[in-house]
Amino acid sequence: MEDKRVIADEVVDSLRYSLHHSATGLSNVPGLLKRILEENLWRERVVAKTGEVVSFNTFIDFVTTPPLEGLGTTPELVESIIKSDAEALKLYRGATRNKRGRKGKEQFCNNITELPSITGTSKAYACEKLSNERPDLFEQVKSGEKSAHAAMVEAGFRKKKTPLEQALYWYGRLSKADKKRFCDEVGI
Repeated sequence: MEDKRVIADEVVDSLRYSLHHSATGLSNVPGLLKRILEENLWRERVVAKTGEVVSFNTFIDFVTTPPLEGLGTTPELVESIIKSDAEALKLYRGATRNKRGRKGKEQFCNNITELPSITGTSKAYACEKLSNERPDLFEQVKSGEKSAHAAMVEAGFRKKKTPLEQALYWYGRLSKADKKRFCDEVGI
């Protein structure tokens, strides 16, 4: 039976190739990333080209470490490539979020934020919250039946803005000239 660490290197090598050769491989990234995260293939493997055993304590170290040991990319690039795959986003967020305050867990950050916080209105946040608290709606997001935002509104986690609230929101972002033009248009 083949060593799991050798198989891990084959999958990681496929992901690295897909990330760095966008013309041919970006569509493979979400599936490869899901497999790597679900099976923890990033933690330890034998690099086939060198025979060296490499291991990582954090997923972020694996992502940012140069090849052949790591992926040699940024967390932001990985997230931007997988943003259309709800399940991959959920797994990725789980692997990259700050684990402070949980004894025996990895520490991704100290008191200085090293990664952009994934909260609020981000799709990654919505997918994780839905998968934890409303798996039925998360399944609809994964299948493409609903957007992450629509599912969050349906679950009651976000409020749907009224047309007036939307108008006030956008009015506040207009330049002085556009505000004057708007007032002229509506006769104020």
